[in-house]
Amino acid sequence: MRAYNNIVIVYPLDESIAFLKPILSELKMLFPNAVILRPKPGTYGSAITDETELVIFLGHGTPSQLCGSLDDSGEKSVFLSIDNGSFLLDGVDIILFACNSDDYLRKIKRNAEIDCYVTFGDMPTDWEHIHHNRDQDANFLKDFEDEHLEYYKTVIVESVLEGFKNGIRTNSIIGIPKRISFVVNQKINEVILERNWSKPQKLQMVELLNDFKKKIRYAQPL
Repeated sequence: MRAYNNIVIVYPLDESIAFLKPILSELKMLFPNAVILRPKPGTYGSAITDETELVIFLGHGTPSQLCGSLDDSGEKSVFLSIDNGSFLLDGVDIILFACNSDDYLRKIKRNAEIDCYVTFGDMPTDWEHIHHNRDQDANFLKDFEDEHLEYYKTVIVESVLEGFKNGIRTNSIIGIPKRISFVVNQKINEVILERNWSKPQKLQMVELLNDFKKKIRYAQPL
């Protein structure tokens, strides 16, 4: 990754993303001069300025927003919508580790120039999310138990950690998804060869991990 002078790392106040803390800790070491933003509800992209060169977001997302901190009612607030995301992220390099950030980027790119990015697809990291997906498909991860969910979360966190470190080593944004895919492939082999799970549980985990890596979107100008 190139040397950035102004980096904003966004990590909302939300206990449901506590499993991402190892990534935040690593980012603090990799980018010691970065601004760490724990946005208050209703702040809508605060700390992202005209001088910001890279935004790294860790948290929840939908195709229409990046979610902010929980409000007083325990509901997720909006950190960046389509409109203010199109404005604030215009011309900024972005790494959005959030569900559906691939769809979110596609929408804001209609009005924003973003040429360097890494985004992700759907990542079911809690039972609420899994049950929501089961409303659409009753067989979605039907053999999953807590052990499998925790393993999945561990794999995606470990792979992203390694991805960021590789991005620094190779001086390349593209080095991030390439390393993520490498680590995920290793974990898929581990599931197949070493995990003492049933065949359906192994198949569902392999499918989920393959889906995770296949839905990563990235670009970096030559």
